[in-house]
Amino acid sequence: MTTLVEDRSLHIQQRAKMDFGRRLAGLLNMPEVELVAASSLAAPNPPLAGFGAGGAAAGTGTITNPFSHSYAYDHTSKQLAIHTDRLGSSGDFGLVLVHALSHVRSNPYDTTNDQDATFMAEFYKNLKVLSQDLYREQARSNSASNGIGHGSSFRDSGDGTSTGSQAAG
Repeated sequence: MTTLVEDRSLHIQQRAKMDFGRRLAGLLNMPEVELVAASSLAAPNPPLAGFGAGGAAAGTGTITNPFSHSYAYDHTSKQLAIHTDRLGSSGDFGLVLVHALSHVRSNPYDTTNDQDATFMAEFYKNLKVLSQDLYREQARSNSASNGIGHGSSFRDSGDGTSTGSQAAG
């Protein structure tokens, strides 16, 4: 059984990670997913043979998701519960969240199969989006610290190249 934890009951750093996670879901164009914390999660259930996208190693009952005890998704309520144990490290939390959101987008009915090609493509696409956002934030930070700020822009074209311009001023 999943036991939810209200945001106000979380430590301030845990709340900050949950807020970051909500921003991340928005960045990945998944604002409809409600991110919540949980102190315990229901055991993951692999889909039955013939259902889902061949998850749980095509109905064998084998779960190939290494984070299956770190989050649980309820496709009816669109609620993604992240175990509070994953709120300690921002790196762990980010990885688990991107992994979970990739499963939710590729097949919200089966989050057990990491070998599914659709999931893998979504996961790598989401890592790319995060890298691009991190680059933009870094460029923005560098611009501000170098006094370039006003009238300048740095963009990542998404094809591995970046462009930057500075207005004369």
